[in-house]
Amino acid sequence: MLLWIWLGMAALLILVELLTIAFVASYLAVGALAAAGAWAIGFPLAGQAAVFCAVSVGLLALTRRVLLRLVRMPRGLPDTPGRELIGRVGVVTREIGPHRAGQVRIGTDPWTARAYTGDDPIPAGTAVEVMLLEGATALVHPLPERPDAPLVDG
Repeated sequence: MLLWIWLGMAALLILVELLTIAFVASYLAVGALAAAGAWAIGFPLAGQAAVFCAVSVGLLALTRRVLLRLVRMPRGLPDTPGRELIGRVGVVTREIGPHRAGQVRIGTDPWTARAYTGDDPIPAGTAVEVMLLEGATALVHPLPERPDAPLVDG
């Protein structure tokens, strides 16, 4: 009976992962499969639960950050000139409107820029992070104001 519970749990978690793409349920599904394996070799319920927890948490700790980075990387990015700008901080030099481009300075270079998300304008002087490049246009997101943080990534 426990075998079917572990296998059913694994199948349900795989379905949840396919629907959410959060990279959490898949680790639990692998843990459930490992617990089913522990059942097959005769572990008691407490041992099966320990295997489930150890495998799920271990995989999560070892691989989740890497997988999320790979999934969030836009397609074609490795061949895109300027890809090193993603994640850098710049300063808006010409206001970015909700439906019009502005300009940012990243290091010493000026770039045409649009807001990555939102309909609010980004005023000149605002520190922004480059989230994505579309051609020669940087898609930027304003950073929270912090008096102790430098304004420019140099």
